[in-house]
Amino acid sequence: MSTNTASRMGLFPQILPVTGTFLTGFGLLNTLLSLSVVRARLATSTYHGDKQSSSTELHNDPVHLANRVHLNFTENVPLVLIMAGVIELNGGNRQYLTAGLASYMLLRMSHAFGLGQGVIAFRAAGYYGSTAIQAVMGLWSGWLCTSYWGF
Repeated sequence: MSTNTASRMGLFPQILPVTGTFLTGFGLLNTLLSLSVVRARLATSTYHGDKQSSSTELHNDPVHLANRVHLNFTENVPLVLIMAGVIELNGGNRQYLTAGLASYMLLRMSHAFGLGQGVIAFRAAGYYGSTAIQAVMGLWSGWLCTSYWGF
Protein backbone atom coordinates (compact mmCIF):
# COMPACT_ATOMS: atom_id res chain seq x y z
CA MET A 1 0.00 0.00 0.00
CA SER A 2 1.23 3.47 -0.85
CA THR A 3 2.06 5.92 1.93
CA ASN A 4 1.42 8.84 -0.39
CA THR A 5 -1.58 10.71 1.01
CA ALA A 6 -2.48 12.33 -2.30
CA SER A 7 -2.41 8.96 -4.07
CA ARG A 8 -4.66 7.47 -1.40
CA MET A 9 -7.15 10.21 -2.14
CA GLY A 10 -7.06 9.34 -5.83
CA LEU A 11 -5.41 12.58 -6.87
CA PHE A 12 -1.96 13.31 -8.21
CA PRO A 13 1.09 12.06 -6.31
CA GLN A 14 2.73 14.53 -3.95
CA ILE A 15 4.67 16.95 -6.08
CA LEU A 16 6.14 19.38 -3.53
CA PRO A 17 6.41 17.52 -0.21
CA VAL A 18 9.21 19.67 1.24
CA THR A 19 7.63 22.99 0.31
CA GLY A 20 4.22 21.72 1.41
CA THR A 21 5.58 20.63 4.77
CA PHE A 22 7.04 24.06 5.48
CA LEU A 23 3.86 25.83 4.40
CA THR A 24 2.35 24.49 7.63
CA GLY A 25 4.93 26.18 9.85
CA PHE A 26 5.06 29.40 7.87
CA GLY A 27 1.25 29.53 7.80
CA LEU A 28 1.04 29.10 11.58
CA LEU A 29 3.72 31.73 12.17
CA ASN A 30 1.89 34.15 9.88
CA THR A 31 -1.31 33.52 11.84
CA LEU A 32 0.45 34.19 15.16
CA LEU A 33 1.93 37.43 13.84
CA SER A 34 -1.48 38.49 12.56
CA LEU A 35 -3.00 37.75 15.97
CA SER A 36 -0.31 39.89 17.62
CA VAL A 37 -1.49 42.81 15.47
CA VAL A 38 -5.06 42.23 16.64
CA ARG A 39 -3.92 41.96 20.26
CA ALA A 40 -2.03 45.29 19.97
CA ARG A 41 -5.03 46.93 18.33
CA LEU A 42 -7.41 45.76 21.05
CA ALA A 43 -5.02 46.74 23.85
CA THR A 44 -4.70 50.27 22.48
CA SER A 45 -8.22 50.65 21.01
CA THR A 46 -6.64 51.34 17.62
CA TYR A 47 -8.95 49.75 15.09
CA HIS A 48 -7.77 51.41 11.87
CA GLY A 49 -4.40 52.48 10.54
CA ASP A 50 -0.93 51.28 11.35
CA LYS A 51 -0.22 53.31 14.49
CA GLN A 52 -1.88 54.89 17.48
CA SER A 53 -3.07 58.35 16.57
CA SER A 54 -1.43 59.80 19.68
CA SER A 55 1.94 58.16 19.06
CA THR A 56 4.79 60.34 17.84
CA GLU A 57 7.57 57.76 18.29
CA LEU A 58 6.86 54.81 16.01
CA HIS A 59 9.48 52.56 17.63
CA ASN A 60 7.46 52.72 20.86
CA ASP A 61 4.05 52.27 19.22
CA PRO A 62 2.82 48.68 19.82
CA VAL A 63 0.39 48.75 16.87
CA HIS A 64 3.04 50.02 14.47
CA LEU A 65 5.58 47.44 15.69
CA ALA A 66 3.12 44.55 15.42
CA ASN A 67 2.13 45.71 11.93
CA ARG A 68 5.76 45.99 10.82
CA VAL A 69 6.64 42.54 12.16
CA HIS A 70 3.68 40.99 10.32
CA LEU A 71 4.20 42.96 7.12
CA ASN A 72 7.91 42.19 7.03
CA PHE A 73 7.08 38.49 7.26
CA THR A 74 4.50 38.69 4.47
CA GLU A 75 6.88 40.73 2.29
CA ASN A 76 9.60 38.07 2.37
CA VAL A 77 8.24 34.58 2.99
CA PRO A 78 6.02 34.14 -0.11
CA LEU A 79 8.93 34.71 -2.51
CA VAL A 80 11.10 32.18 -0.68
CA LEU A 81 8.31 29.59 -0.79
CA ILE A 82 7.87 30.18 -4.53
CA MET A 83 11.62 29.72 -5.02
CA ALA A 84 11.49 26.55 -2.90
CA GLY A 85 8.74 25.19 -5.12
CA VAL A 86 10.75 25.94 -8.26
CA ILE A 87 13.83 24.31 -6.73
CA GLU A 88 11.88 21.23 -5.70
CA LEU A 89 10.10 20.88 -9.04
CA ASN A 90 13.39 21.19 -10.92
CA GLY A 91 15.18 18.45 -9.00
CA GLY A 92 16.94 20.39 -6.25
CA ASN A 93 18.33 18.33 -3.39
CA ARG A 94 15.48 17.91 -0.90
CA GLN A 95 17.77 17.57 2.10
CA TYR A 96 19.46 20.89 1.32
CA LEU A 97 16.07 22.46 0.65
CA THR A 98 14.74 21.18 3.98
CA ALA A 99 17.78 22.58 5.79
CA GLY A 100 17.40 25.91 3.98
CA LEU A 101 13.71 26.26 4.76
CA ALA A 102 14.16 25.20 8.39
CA SER A 103 16.94 27.78 8.76
CA TYR A 104 14.83 30.40 7.03
CA MET A 105 11.94 29.78 9.40
CA LEU A 106 14.18 30.11 12.46
CA LEU A 107 15.74 33.28 11.06
CA ARG A 108 12.33 34.82 10.33
CA MET A 109 11.29 33.99 13.89
CA SER A 110 14.50 35.60 15.16
CA HIS A 111 13.84 38.72 13.09
CA ALA A 112 10.22 38.94 14.26
CA PHE A 113 11.25 38.56 17.90
CA GLY A 114 14.08 41.07 17.54
CA LEU A 115 11.91 43.64 15.79
CA GLY A 116 8.94 43.19 18.11
CA GLN A 117 10.92 43.10 21.35
CA GLY A 118 13.65 45.56 20.39
CA VAL A 119 16.49 43.02 20.59
CA ILE A 120 18.84 44.24 17.87
CA ALA A 121 21.02 41.11 17.79
CA PHE A 122 18.04 38.85 16.99
CA ARG A 123 16.71 41.34 14.47
CA ALA A 124 20.07 41.68 12.71
CA ALA A 125 20.79 37.93 12.68
CA GLY A 126 17.30 37.27 11.34
CA TYR A 127 17.61 39.90 8.65
CA TYR A 128 21.09 39.06 7.38
CA GLY A 129 20.55 35.30 7.61
CA SER A 130 17.19 35.51 5.82
CA THR A 131 18.64 37.72 3.12
CA ALA A 132 21.52 35.29 2.55
CA ILE A 133 19.15 32.33 2.24
CA GLN A 134 16.91 34.29 -0.13
CA ALA A 135 19.90 35.09 -2.34
CA VAL A 136 21.15 31.49 -2.34
CA MET A 137 17.71 30.13 -3.15
CA GLY A 138 17.28 32.64 -5.97
CA LEU A 139 20.62 31.65 -7.48
CA TRP A 140 19.91 27.95 -6.92
CA SER A 141 16.50 28.09 -8.60
CA GLY A 142 18.03 29.90 -11.58
CA TRP A 143 20.95 27.48 -11.79
CA LEU A 144 18.57 24.51 -11.90
CA CYS A 145 16.93 26.05 -14.98
CA THR A 146 20.11 26.74 -16.96
CA SER A 147 19.59 23.73 -19.27
CA TYR A 148 16.47 25.42 -20.58
CA TRP A 149 18.66 28.23 -21.88
CA GLY A 150 21.22 25.87 -23.44
CA PHE A 151 23.94 26.15 -20.78
